[in-house]
Parts: sequence; C-alpha cells; structure tokens
Amino acid sequence: MESNLKQDRPWGELRRGRNLNESWLATQLRPYGIRPGTMRIGDQVAKGYLLEDFKETFRRYVPRAEYEAFKADLAARTVKEGEGEA
Repeated sequence: MESNLKQDRPWGELRRGRNLNESWLATQLRPYGIRPGTMRIGDQVAKGYLLEDFKETFRRYVPRAEYEAFKADLAARTVKEGEGEA
C-alpha cells in the first residue's frame, strides 16, 4: 500500500518521510481496538477496514466540533471535484 498522501499531513512526520504501509497502519490502529478483517469482493479476498470499525473510536477521541468541521470540508472538496476543479 504505497501512499501518495500529502506531505504536510502529520503522518509524514510519524513516518519520517517514508511511505505508509499496511503493517504500520495496523500497528497504529491496534491500541484503539481496530483490527483489519477479511473482505471479499467478488472472488477477491483481502484484509481491510470498514467505516463501522472506526465509528466508536471517532466518537470517543475526536471532538464533535472537529468532526463537524471535517465533514464540512470533505463535502466542499467533493463538490469541487465533481465540478472538475480538484
């Protein structure tokens, strides 16, 4: 899972410039009780996460105001991308 995520995000510092990978992500999420599960899409089988896996942790650790601001920002970016202004 090579990542081309924005370099100005906090995970860039956490990885000291190295790309994210599955093992690192799993290690970061494990203390919160979030573990990957087996996913089936057609005849493909892989490990991954569902949104539901994160909801309780988000509710516990992310302040409501930050969550609402993130949702608004995401909605605005989605509209721009839909208009071709990514």
